[in-house]
Amino acid sequence: MLKKTILSTSMVAFGVGLAVFSVAANESRNFTHFEDALTPSKFEITLEQLKSQAMTYQTRAKSPTGTANKEAAAIVDLFVWFQPAYLTKIGVQSAHSRFSEMVDGVNQAFLDSEIDVSVRLVNAEPLRNVSDELPLQSTIDSDGNVTQGALDRFNSVVLDVNARSEGPYYEYKKYAAYGADLVMYARDFREAEQTNLSLGVGANGGQISAIFDRYNGLSDEFMFESYSIFKHVIGHNFGGDHEVGKISTLTSESDARATTCDGGKNTIMWSGYDKNNAVSVYSNPNIQLGGEFCGELGKTDNTRVINSNAVITSNRWDAPDSLGIISFSQTGYTANETDGTVTITLTREGSLSGESEVELAILDDSATVGNDIAITSGVKRVFFSSGEASVTVVLNLIVDEVAETQESVNLILRYPLAATVTATQAKLTIEESGQVNPGEVDVSVSEAKVEGQDVVVTLNRSNGSDGEISFEVATGIMTATADLDAATADDFTALNTAVTFADGETQKTLNISTLDDDLVESTEGFSVMVTAKQNSIINNSQNVAQILDNDEVNAGSFTISAADSQVNEDVGTLELTIDRTGGSDGAVEIGIAVEGGGEDFAQLDTTSVVFADGEVQKAVVVRVLNNNSTAQTTQNFSVVMTTPETVTASVARVTVTVLNDDEATQTSTADSGGGAFGWLSLLLAGLVFRKRQ
Repeated sequence: MLKKTILSTSMVAFGVGLAVFSVAANESRNFTHFEDALTPSKFEITLEQLKSQAMTYQTRAKSPTGTANKEAAAIVDLFVWFQPAYLTKIGVQSAHSRFSEMVDGVNQAFLDSEIDVSVRLVNAEPLRNVSDELPLQSTIDSDGNVTQGALDRFNSVVLDVNARSEGPYYEYKKYAAYGADLVMYARDFREAEQTNLSLGVGANGGQISAIFDRYNGLSDEFMFESYSIFKHVIGHNFGGDHEVGKISTLTSESDARATTCDGGKNTIMWSGYDKNNAVSVYSNPNIQLGGEFCGELGKTDNTRVINSNAVITSNRWDAPDSLGIISFSQTGYTANETDGTVTITLTREGSLSGESEVELAILDDSATVGNDIAITSGVKRVFFSSGEASVTVVLNLIVDEVAETQESVNLILRYPLAATVTATQAKLTIEESGQVNPGEVDVSVSEAKVEGQDVVVTLNRSNGSDGEISFEVATGIMTATADLDAATADDFTALNTAVTFADGETQKTLNISTLDDDLVESTEGFSVMVTAKQNSIINNSQNVAQILDNDEVNAGSFTISAADSQVNEDVGTLELTIDRTGGSDGAVEIGIAVEGGGEDFAQLDTTSVVFADGEVQKAVVVRVLNNNSTAQTTQNFSVVMTTPETVTASVARVTVTVLNDDEATQTSTADSGGGAFGWLSLLLAGLVFRKRQ
């Protein structure tokens, strides 16, 4: 299985190019120094030695799972060993989650730095053969007696096949079985044993690193400190190094150097880490941040170095072949706590020709490990024998005296060995053992409140009050109705919160504040929605809260007028004006219609106009019809406004006269008494008569 022999007759120190991460005692603790150090010789093979073997490497066909980037050219497997005291300090679930997030972080940094490699966390276990009582460093007394420290002990039990006469330690066997390329030691930070406040070490070009985590699992202090340390020590494993003048080893490549960019901020491998003055990329002359290149070709290019070493690093050891696909037999399991146990079945499909294994993790939800399920640390290793297609895991349930509703935990499959995993998640639901009546909850919202007052939401629990029940209460923007306008986000303080009834508790109230503004508004509403986080009965889960306006409304008075009260019938269109005076509060709709001549003489394109709040004038266009008829006499038409009851119209009507502008047409029969021809004859006759005189 091994691509390389771990123990070499030419032993290479763990400290070759070792970078020690520390915080100077007299400096702020958010600033980390990385300094050179020497340690005793150990058993690691470096990238420099691997290259000297003149072997040809190709990316091996790993089956990426978890957080690895499946598209990366090289996938590097990482095995993490936890010091048991570290798990006690921050919790087993927290530790696994924490290092999974660290792997996500370094993979994102690789992606952002244009590094074509991905790290995969293949397993994380507590150490069995490194005592919590060991100091970090080995010591030598005045007589030359050596007391082995935790770092040296870790190297022996994990990397040395000949560490003891009876055969390798469990840690070596497990690490070798996975064929992981890199190994990390995770230990709780102990200030008394680390006078230089060391936070981590990483072998430059080597496979080993360590983190000494100051996070205590309780406060947010130091929560993300080790996330940055992780990126740094992994960078050393790939041959990356510090800035000029601070390199960790003379054998590092000439351009394996950190630099600054984005206004003087340090790239990841800088020898001092300040969370407020750092960028999450490795030096790269092709990347610009803040107008500055984050590297210089041939001088500061940790990205090139890491990329060039990626394939070799990914081939330190061969991962075992996958023998089948392991998954949950179903997505959900249910048991009553009085059953005492629940059986979880895992199945294996595909090749069954050998042994394989996987870790089953039980993650707290509404039920918790130790209170509802009796299992140490919340993890259980599951083994498949050769030819075995399914395995059952029996979990012991705890019967308590607490009246509870239905509870659940999340089941996760992770860290497979000689297998791949699919359907990695399932849920275990635990029913209450006794007669539990959690009751039902009625939701009510106070009557309409004047803006500026609080809307009160009341949840009343009735017909039972056993156990703890939880709800989510959230406000939202409603859809306006014919009777109620929709409030906007500026009218009330949005709410989205959890409400929990303790055992026996029967009432909860929430206040939602409203904004007293100066806008004239109609009555508005917003939605109040209540949803159950557990199987509980809710009455009236959808509610509407109403806000009354307290501002005086002065809509003003409206007049209608025409620029011309008399027009020819061929005018085409006539513009009328509606003016709003004496006030302009609120939106007002004005109805308009033609009276008098009707649509034979004038037409409107609309039957109403709407004044928005603050709007004081509107134009109305009347189309005047030209029928080209001499028979039509002068006509009048009126445009009349109709207003809501709460609005006055000082001039509600305007009347327009339409003049006939058509000339008469000559007919074949003369009319002595009239017409254009008759008048012309009389005029000519008069002229002749005067001439004769």
